[in-house]
Amino acid sequence: MLKLKTLSFAAGMLLAPALLLPALAAELKLAPEQVKARYRASAKLEKEGIRLITRTAEWDSGALITPPAGKKFDFSKARFLAVDVENLSPNRQMRLTMHISSGGRDKASSSHVDLPLRSVNTGIGLNPGEKRTMRLYLPHASLFTAPKDGRNLRAPLDTTAINGIEFKLQWPFEAEGEILVDCRLSNLRLEGEPETDRAVAAAKNYFPFIDDYGQYRHAEWKEKIHADSDLVANHKKELAELDAAQAPAEWDSFGGWKNGPALKATGNFRTEKYQGKWFFVDPEGHLFWSIGLDVSRTHTDATPGRKHPQWFSRPVPADGMLPFTHWNLQKKYGKADYSRDFFETLVKRYRAWGINTIGNWSAPAFMELGKVPYVLSLGDFVKDFPRFRGSKVKFYDVF
Repeated sequence: MLKLKTLSFAAGMLLAPALLLPALAAELKLAPEQVKARYRASAKLEKEGIRLITRTAEWDSGALITPPAGKKFDFSKARFLAVDVENLSPNRQMRLTMHISSGGRDKASSSHVDLPLRSVNTGIGLNPGEKRTMRLYLPHASLFTAPKDGRNLRAPLDTTAINGIEFKLQWPFEAEGEILVDCRLSNLRLEGEPETDRAVAAAKNYFPFIDDYGQYRHAEWKEKIHADSDLVANHKKELAELDAAQAPAEWDSFGGWKNGPALKATGNFRTEKYQGKWFFVDPEGHLFWSIGLDVSRTHTDATPGRKHPQWFSRPVPADGMLPFTHWNLQKKYGKADYSRDFFETLVKRYRAWGINTIGNWSAPAFMELGKVPYVLSLGDFVKDFPRFRGSKVKFYDVF
């Protein structure tokens, strides 16, 4: 049964039970000075919650909630850290991330790093006026600490000694000057109890902890692969589902708005100002709203294993790399060179999922099929490209 611990906002202070050691039964009173604005943001503790406003696209702009001087937050008795986020803007979407960390350098020490800095985060996106809960799963050391002979395994976050709670923007590529985020954070709370049944295996049984498919050995889940035949069966099932799916009815052959305004069809993608606004126009003369996925490739980086071969169920190859995704795709498609089959499947996925653009950094072989519009990088390091007037962010005016 989940137990709920709530930090309630009242009369300019934040009240909460059992968050700090050693007084586990004491309420936490968060004074206004514990809510700190970061990098040109405004963060104020009000009766309804924390009002956070920022006008800058800087990544660190936001709010920091600190424990009382000389103390740390203790979240070790809960499963989640949660907060209700309300977008107060009537016309602007918002994105926000929540971060916690432990460890870090002692400024009074001569040591380069006294304790390893560990951090975790989560995020949320909200439409204008929307209010939802953002939750962060707490990765307790008791659940994720590997045996001592687990060479090169990093120590996890220490949830008994959390430095603070940070709220930050998430890559808002807009010019400064407008209010990019205007939100209220309320009902900051700890939820549930740690999942003690998910603790890591005993040392004598822990290694290897990665199986032949690149999966964690000491847990089971519905989609876990146990044999090559599982990969083949999953592929067959997916193809049947994709063949039964249809692209959005409003699409033309390029993914443009078939039933929208009919502009001049030039046979090429272009831009046109329509009713006072600039639009992409597809080769058939329809307005085109590009929705794409970056890095659409068969696989990317392999797993390095030379320094810790005891992690893996299979021998580490001579080059020290274990490309699990590549190996799994070879088994899934039943051939060494599966590239074309993979991208033909990806075309079907794109259409079934309502995606009409191959995003940046994707595979040329996918683009060369000629079945989905694509984008190419214009070169981030070309300093002569024009930018939006008055903008300091790296977003080029490609028109």
